[in-house]
Amino acid sequence: DMLLDKLPSRIHKLIHTFMNVVSMIFFLTAAWQIILYGISLRSNGVVSQTIQFAFYPLVILCSIGFFGLVLAIMKETILIWKEAS
Repeated sequence: DMLLDKLPSRIHKLIHTFMNVVSMIFFLTAAWQIILYGISLRSNGVVSQTIQFAFYPLVILCSIGFFGLVLAIMKETILIWKEAS
């Protein structure tokens, strides 16, 4: 962060945008893989051993959280570039 503060504003925004895009790709991939895992849990009928509770709704809820995180990062990226206007 100390190095970025010394760079011009435009370069700072470009680096911040690049890191946000990389983060969005990572979290979208994670969300997609978690959804696939939840679907496989559902199709295999996996439940907890003690109370026979299905895990897949919690897993899919977790993936929805990752999609929400991607939206928050996207909003942050948009706000970075709106500051310049």
